[in-house]
Amino acid sequence: MLKNKALIYIFFIFCCVIGCKKTGEFHHVLLYSWSEDAADQNKGAFLEIFENLPSAIKGLENVHIVKLENSLDRHDILIDMTFSSKTILKSYQNHPDHQKIEQYAIKVIQDYSYFQYTMK
Repeated sequence: MLKNKALIYIFFIFCCVIGCKKTGEFHHVLLYSWSEDAADQNKGAFLEIFENLPSAIKGLENVHIVKLENSLDRHDILIDMTFSSKTILKSYQNHPDHQKIEQYAIKVIQDYSYFQYTMK
């Protein structure tokens, strides 16, 4: 199971690398599994916070939200956040909107995982 998960991550990174336009971009990728009792309205509100982040955080270049159709670990959503540097990611972690995401996740997220990568 762990081997399959690693292969999925490697494949995803390969796909993202093809689409990356700038050397040095730093990607923070989140994989979420919805709680069984999470209402669609709450899921939408949770994702909306992510969608609005690039306008709120200088250096957060974009956020891609992908609905997963099939996942070995039963993740439902993948969020790929592109930062201009790792330093911007660190400052984002203290941003009020990140705190809002953490609080909202308690209501709608059952499980999550993440990985990070950069272009050289």
